[in-house]
Formats: sequence, structure tokens, C-alpha cells
Amino acid sequence: MKYDASRKLPFIRLPEHEFSFAAFNNAVQQEAEPRRFLYLHGPAGVGKTALIDFLLRQLPADRFPHVTNISASVFSEHYLDAFNSNMLPEFFELFRHCDVLVCEDIASLRRKHATQDALITAIDSVIAKGGLVIASANRSPGSLSEFSTRLVSRCLSAAVCHLKLPSAASCLTLLNEFNTFHQLQLNDECLADIADRYRMSPRMLFAALIQLAANPNSTLSISQTLDSLTETNRYSIEQICFAVTRHFGVSIQDLRSPSRAARFAIPRHCFVYLTRKLSTSSFRQIASFLNRSNHSAIAHSVRRFDELLSNEPELQSRLNEILSALDVPLVVQ
Repeated sequence: MKYDASRKLPFIRLPEHEFSFAAFNNAVQQEAEPRRFLYLHGPAGVGKTALIDFLLRQLPADRFPHVTNISASVFSEHYLDAFNSNMLPEFFELFRHCDVLVCEDIASLRRKHATQDALITAIDSVIAKGGLVIASANRSPGSLSEFSTRLVSRCLSAAVCHLKLPSAASCLTLLNEFNTFHQLQLNDECLADIADRYRMSPRMLFAALIQLAANPNSTLSISQTLDSLTETNRYSIEQICFAVTRHFGVSIQDLRSPSRAARFAIPRHCFVYLTRKLSTSSFRQIASFLNRSNHSAIAHSVRRFDELLSNEPELQSRLNEILSALDVPLVVQ
């Protein structure tokens, strides 16, 4: 059967959602201020919006009748319009009557300090009247660079829910549900192969199935088909360098320095690792960028960062945050 984009797959509850559900239920049931604020973060395509929409449908309408669901960019536009029209009191009055405020993608407010302050005012107004606030972003509160300390503090005090990419078992659940719902008629072996070999966001999983179903007679292997989905998402060495240095709070000069101090070595290993995975740069080209004469040191960096990832779960989280900042939908294997 041909894929019909107008048919939307119902929300599928996975084990990866359980902490978010518990935090949501706790927020709805109690009056304590900090926990009336949920902060959801995770990689692009992981399903933050779908989860929020599902959670909103679970709210008791008699207790939370007035819901404002807005992206941070639209919030910023409305705030600027109100500011330019001398209507800020009217703008903030809207939130004093709001029972639920949802603000998605707040990381887009980076460097917009006046808008960040306005969002703090809106958040405080909703919570003060016993309402619920849900914010989402592609990074954790502690990784919100160039944000006011007040807003970061508000987010850190919230119930912080990290939406991780689905496990192999959850991937298989999603693939089976999508395949059945859209009647794509892909065989179980194909679905199991994808789930076992790739850790992908739901968005990328569904894109893979659509492409496979659209070309049932293709000679491309599953691996080739999936690789083709991300082949166009190749990044320049400069883009990766910017994302890594910004995340770790170091400079390009620090990456290029000969220092082996951990505060420089780990970002350097991470930069090399991502550049090899996400770009077409060779070891020799990366060595040249880092002012290294011996490209064997670059190969060592990749191996070393692999070891660090295996032994330090926190580093894997930091890597995922960098991938999110780059809007990479596929976790690097």
C-alpha cells in the first residue's frame, strides 16, 4: 500500500517516556511550585512535540481550561510586537489567565536576553496561579549557552526530563506499529535488522521505512538506503569545530594547542571523532586543521574518544547535546 502522509500514527508510549509521564503526573497532582514546571530535552526528531501533545490531552479540562501552546520563536515575535506597540502590560496579562503554558524550542532564544526575561515573567505568572509550565529544547538546561542565569536557574529547578533515542526494543516497537498502521508490508526481518543495527530518532526511523517501502525492488541494501538518508547531512570542519568549542567553552586555539590537559584534550578528541563521522575530511585534513604534522595522532584521537564514551556515560550525554545543536538526527555509531 502506498504511504499516505495525511494519516497520522497515534502516539506510542515507550519505556523512554516513563520518567516524563511520572514527572507530568506529579506536576498535575501537587501544588509545589518547582515541580509545576517540566523541562523536556532531547535530540531533534526524538518526539518531544508528540509527547507534549499527548500529555496535554491527559489534562483534566476542568482544572486546566486555558492552554497556551507556543514556540519560543513565536513568543519572541509577540513580545517584540507588544514592546514596539507599547502594549507590554496587555501582553503579560495574557499569561496571568493561563493555566498551562507550553513553550517549545527555548534554545532558539539564545542571546535574546530581553525575550528571556519576558519568558521568565510569563513562567512565574503561570506557576504563581497554580498553573503548569512545559518547556522543551534540544539540550539540557545546563547547556543553554548565552542565556540569563535567571532563566537557566528556573529551568534547572524544573522537573528535567531527558528524552533519549529509543532502544533497540523500542525501535522495533515503533517500526512494527508504523509498518502496520500504514500497511507498508515490509517483512519482519527487515524491521528487526533496522532496529538491531541503527539507533535512530523516530523521525528518521519512519523516513527509512517510507523510503524502503517506496522502492521495494531497489537493489540497494538496507544499510545503503539508511546511509543515503544522512549522506546529504555532511558538515564542514568549521561547523563541527564551532559546535564543539561552544559546548565545551574552549577556543579554536585551545583545540590547536599542544596541551594534553583534559580540559583541552577531551574537546579535541570529540572534535576529531565527530569530524570523522559527520564530514568527508580525511585524517590528513583534520591534522592540518589542528596544526598537527602527524595524522596518526588523529586516528589515536578517534580511538581514545571511543574508549571515553564506553567508560563515561556523562560524555555520551554531552556528545548527544552537540549532535542536537548540529541538528544531527542519527546518533553516531
